[in-house]
Order: sequence, then C-alpha cells, then structure tokens
Amino acid sequence: LARARCDGAEQALRACATAEGEALVQAIATAEAKARELGALVEHGRIEEEAARRAEVRAREAAAELRAEEAAALADAARALAELGLPGARRDALEAAEREATTFSSEARRRAEAAAREADALAGRCDALRAEVTVLADRREEQPTLDGFADARACLHERRAAAVPLYEALEPNADADPQSLAALEAMVGEEVLAAIVTAPIERESIRALVHAVAPTLRVVVKDPPEIALPGWVELLFRPIEDGLAEQARRALALALSQPETFGEVAAPAPDAPLVLRGAAFFASRMAPRLLGAEARAQAHAARREVARRRLGVAEEASREVAEHASRLEQHATKLEETIVRLKAARRRVELELAPALARADERAGNAAVLRGEAAKRHQALAARL
Repeated sequence: LARARCDGAEQALRACATAEGEALVQAIATAEAKARELGALVEHGRIEEEAARRAEVRAREAAAELRAEEAAALADAARALAELGLPGARRDALEAAEREATTFSSEARRRAEAAAREADALAGRCDALRAEVTVLADRREEQPTLDGFADARACLHERRAAAVPLYEALEPNADADPQSLAALEAMVGEEVLAAIVTAPIERESIRALVHAVAPTLRVVVKDPPEIALPGWVELLFRPIEDGLAEQARRALALALSQPETFGEVAAPAPDAPLVLRGAAFFASRMAPRLLGAEARAQAHAARREVARRRLGVAEEASREVAEHASRLEQHATKLEETIVRLKAARRRVELELAPALARADERAGNAAVLRGEAAKRHQALAARL
C-alpha cells in the first residue's frame, strides 16, 4: 500500500513537472516573441530617428542652398544697379545743375526785362527832353506854359494879327521892383497874363482864330469897366503908348479888382503875405517871369539851362540803365544757353543709362522671382519638418 502510494505520488509529480515545463516553455516562447517584437520596435525607432536626423540635415543644406541662390540673385541685381553708378551720378548732377540754372535764368530774364523797360522809359524821357531843349532853343524868351498857347501864338504870328498876350502889352519901368512884379504875377496868375488882347474891331475874329487851336486860352472880347489900377501897380509900368497897352491895363485892373469893403489891393511887404479878395498867400518867386522883356529872357535862359541839365542827367542814367540791361540780357542768354547744353548732356547720359537701366530692371525682376520661389521652398521644408 505504501509502495503504491509512493508510485502514485511519483507519477503525480511527473505529471505536474511535465505540465509546468510545458507552461514554462510556452512562457519562454512568448517572452522571446515579445522580446523580438520589442527589438523590432526599437530598431524601427532607431531607423526613424536616423531618417529624421538625415531629413533635418538635408533641410538645412537645402535652406543654405536657397539662401545662397537668393544671395547670388540679389548680388547680381546689386551689380546691375552698380553699373548705373557713375552715369547715374552724372545724370543727377546734371538735373540739379539744370534746375539751379533754370532758377537763375528766370530771375536774370525777369531782371533783364525790367531793366529793358526802364531803359526804354528813360530813352523816351530823353527824347522828350531833347524835344523840349530844341523847342526852347527856337524860342527867344519865356512864355506861359498853358496848353495851346504856343500854337495860338504861332497862328497869330503867321496871320500877322494885331493881337498880343497881356504881359507883352505891359512893359515895366526900368526901375520897377522885381519882387513887386513877381507879386503881381502871383496875384493875377498865368491865365490872365496870357490872355490875348486886341483892338475892339478885331476881337471876334481873333477869338475864333485863337480858339480854333487853343480853346482854353482866354481872349479879351469886351471893354472892361473903368477901374483904376492900384497905385503901386500903376507905378510899375511905362505910360500907355498904344491901344493894346490900354486894353491890357484895363484887363489887369479888372483881375485885381475886389469889393470896396476890402479896399485897394495892398502892395507886397517884407515877410507879409499878399492879400487879394480876402485871401492871403505868398508868391513863389522873387523875380518876374513874364512881365518885362529882360525878365522873360532871363527866365528863358534859366529854363534852357535847367532843361539841358535834366537832359544830361537823363542821358547818363539812360546809358547806365541800357548798359545794365545789356549785361543782364547777356547773362540771361548765357544761362539759357547753359540750360540747353545741360539738357543735351542729360539726354546723352540718359541714353547711356538706358541699357544699364534695362539690365537692372531685368535682374531686379529675376531676384524678385527667386525670392518668391525661395520663400515657397522655405515654407514647404518647414511643413515637412
């Protein structure tokens, strides 16, 4: 019985050992399979890591190549622009010089035209003064400056009419006071002194003749009333010698008349104003200009001398202004010629620049295309990485 139990236990142990061995073998096989699987996974990971590393290296190399291509394209464009250097600088300098010359030319032309206008005005003034000097040279004595007087006097002379201006019919005494004569001229005025007097029978025909050439000139056409001259005026002139002198004295007395309440016109006094019809004033001259042949001759000589001096000053000024205008005109012309030369030079430089500009535009366009392509490749690589 005991032996049987021992055999049974041995068999049971053997059976148990066999089962455990098979289970252990199975476990070992499973473990080996898992180990192989894990090894395969590790190897795959190493491969992928290496691939990733290589891809990164390639990407970096490609990026470096792209940057090199872009840099080369930009350098090419820079070289193309560099080709514009000296001609471009010349063009810019010529444009600046042209602008400055245009500004100076405009100012010089404006000043030249202004000087030319001034020169023309002075030349016209000189012509007028020469004509005045010529007219004064043809005259023998001073005469009124009223409009039309010279023409009326010439007309009367041609017709040999017995008519004269009032001042010619009144001849002062040799000892007449010049200051009193000048005061008398100031009181009655040039219009009265220039009034034409003639015989009563000739008045209407003389008036028509005078007014045909000088309608504003006065002509005595009626007998003035019997008015006495102031005593101091009467003493200034010679006794009446003819009818014209009588007519002139009456016209002068009428011009000096004033209301009785004012009394007789007072003679001039030192440092005192003249008074006529209640109005006081001072004479502008100390010597007569029209009353008396000698006074007229002296006044005429003085006027001629003044006219000659004025003409001399005007001619000198005209020469100076004309020379100045000529210099300005020459300067403006030279500047305009310079502008023409600058424009021609700028056009030549622009023609020289045209091929370089075309190459620069082309290379700049190529650089832009390369930069665009590089940007796209950068983006693609970045996405892959």
